[in-house]
Amino acid sequence: MSLPLLVGLTDVTRAGTERIDRGARQVDRRFRRRALRALRGSKSVDAVIRRAWLTRVTDRATYQAQRRALSRARRAAATLTGVRGYEQRNALRIVENLAAGGILTTDRLYPVILTLSRNTDWWTRRNPPRVGRSLVRGADPVTLRYAPGRGLILHQLGSWGRVSSLAGECLRDRAHCPRRRLRTAVNRLLALGVRRDGVLRFESYFSWSGAHAPWISAMTQGTAIQALVRTSVILHSPKDAKYARAALGAFARPAPVGVAVRAPGGRHYVMYSSAPSLRILNGHLRALTGLRDLASLGESGRALELYRRGERAARVELRKADTGAWSRYSDGGKEASLAYHRLVTSFLKDLCDREAGRRYCTATKRFARYVREPTRVGLRVTKRPRAQAAAGVSVWVSKVSTVAVRIRDASGRTVMSRDTTLTRGSHRFGWSAPRKGKYAVQVVAVGPGSPPPGRATAAVKVRRSAAEVARARARAKAKARAKAKAKARAKAEREAKQRRAKAEARKRAQKDARAEAQRTGQSSRTAVPEG
Repeated sequence: MSLPLLVGLTDVTRAGTERIDRGARQVDRRFRRRALRALRGSKSVDAVIRRAWLTRVTDRATYQAQRRALSRARRAAATLTGVRGYEQRNALRIVENLAAGGILTTDRLYPVILTLSRNTDWWTRRNPPRVGRSLVRGADPVTLRYAPGRGLILHQLGSWGRVSSLAGECLRDRAHCPRRRLRTAVNRLLALGVRRDGVLRFESYFSWSGAHAPWISAMTQGTAIQALVRTSVILHSPKDAKYARAALGAFARPAPVGVAVRAPGGRHYVMYSSAPSLRILNGHLRALTGLRDLASLGESGRALELYRRGERAARVELRKADTGAWSRYSDGGKEASLAYHRLVTSFLKDLCDREAGRRYCTATKRFARYVREPTRVGLRVTKRPRAQAAAGVSVWVSKVSTVAVRIRDASGRTVMSRDTTLTRGSHRFGWSAPRKGKYAVQVVAVGPGSPPPGRATAAVKVRRSAAEVARARARAKAKARAKAKAKARAKAEREAKQRRAKAEARKRAQKDARAEAQRTGQSSRTAVPEG
């Protein structure tokens, strides 16, 4: 007979508990609404962290952990000195500026606070790493890089690149694939993404190359898509394919919301969504690889359409980027460094391997050949320059190279030596020969990757300097004047001598006349008779 009583008591207890829970939830909702109203208009990092907890984006444990991370970062910024303190303060300032600008929303809080926490851990224990060095923790795929003036930055491309590489190894050798590690790594990086208008975006929260935070990269989105679709095939996970298609939306939207911009032939997918005028070939090609993998492995018609739009533009860009001896980094920009030239060559090979077209295979071979070929060198010198006067040496190189210019006189002594790095095109060097004579000009150019050097030589005959010519003319004039004076003196002496001779002749004539007159007079007196 006690059983019905117990059942009734249980019902009463359950009903009371539910009323208490409902009351507690109502109190909690009222508390959260009041707290959110109090935070209205606040743009501090603390307010964003609290708002995330009040709106149930994060739980209490995460809320407390983020507050501790922010407190630790501020203490470190206040106490550290030197470069470590400078970089820690810069890392903290980036987060505060994001919050002040309204960029640090609750869904972006996790990757931003994670980056700040990693900065605090590093700068409180270690000195600055090498610039551009990738920093990871064990098997954690989250990659950071050191950027002076920004501290350690979250490198989404490097992070997804590690996972994509791991998934690629699994595709090649599924028997030895670390599936659990791959699953953990993908989940870890998915947590760093945010959704905007149905698009899964892997954002960067620092300014770079004219791009202002937050920005996304076609290269990063394409690499993430490739990693996700590979993972979906390896682990038979439709969810990962769904994530890949969610990330695909960035290629359908124009920059700065997405990564697509109009380009001759189709669409270019930009490296930095907030800097759409900068069109980098290697980033575009890498994005095409990810789109093609999703189209083939994930059987996505939308990915195939977006790939075809980008591939048509890539044909045009590839022709413009090829200088005939090297590649350009961006559309209309300077030549690429050796690392970026090799990078774009590897991406061309990826497209060639995926049978994207014969042009990519031939471009791969051509770009690889450029690294081995010597630099073509052209040389022109000023014809018949004068000594001690400005002269010119024009050097033309076919690709960016380290160039040595040497000018030697007839005895082999070096009179000019220049070592510099020149980009493709013509460049002028000034020099001055110390004296007249024959000089030999030699140019040696070594391209990136240290291929055989390119050489050019020329001979130049240097005339006397203008000062020497002036002195010679002055000496000639002085000699002419002296000669004229000597001639005038000789003439004067001749004339004087002639005058003296004439005077003496006149004197002699007068004397002879007088003598004759005297003789004539005497004769006359002798001839007259006396008396």
